[in-house]
Amino acid sequence: LNVLLILVDDLRPEILGSPALTPHIDRLAKSSTVFDRAYCQQAICGPSRNSFLSGRRPQRTQSWNFLNHFREVGPNWVSLPQWFKQHNYTALATGKTYHPNLPPRWDQPLSWSADRPYVFAENGYPPCDRKDSLQNSMVCPSAHPDSWYADHSDASATIADLEYALRAKKRFFLVYGAHRPHLPWNVPQRFWEIYPPTESVSVAEHEAGPRGMPPIAFTYEVDGQPTLR
Repeated sequence: LNVLLILVDDLRPEILGSPALTPHIDRLAKSSTVFDRAYCQQAICGPSRNSFLSGRRPQRTQSWNFLNHFREVGPNWVSLPQWFKQHNYTALATGKTYHPNLPPRWDQPLSWSADRPYVFAENGYPPCDRKDSLQNSMVCPSAHPDSWYADHSDASATIADLEYALRAKKRFFLVYGAHRPHLPWNVPQRFWEIYPPTESVSVAEHEAGPRGMPPIAFTYEVDGQPTLR
């Protein structure tokens, strides 16, 4: 058994059947088991990634923000990739797996094999050039080639890792972590052109958090502050 784990940042659970055009995900879903009531452990990526990659809830990892990581309380815990590594798998990764620096150095050398370097390309979150953005927002269709973006570079590195593992005839656990659709939405122009005009796309049914929701359940709880701001 070989494993390719694909992590996608800020992908909403309504992606299937939503206005988003996702032909590759749709095709994968048709031949897969789809969980339509699977939820993240917390509303921000650092704690969620620390949770599912360590196999422990945030109450155990004590990671609720972008300040702490699970190795501070569980230095000897076995992470998900580390388990595969300990069971004679080659564990390699590119892109955003753990949140950067949580744990430090992507939890190397514990989580990942030394066969090939961990790849985290530049331009993970390229800012919008204000002259190209729409109404001074974080939406900015770009003329940059695909290779300019970290997700393209990291995906290319994942393909190289896959080819390496196949040539070496090793069992593998490979992880590719995509940054998009995390903002800012600086993406190649052609992806914007395949969508209808913005006016024809409906807004989210729920545009605000539910009444009585604890602050830690919302994304404002990113820096240890106890209240919404």
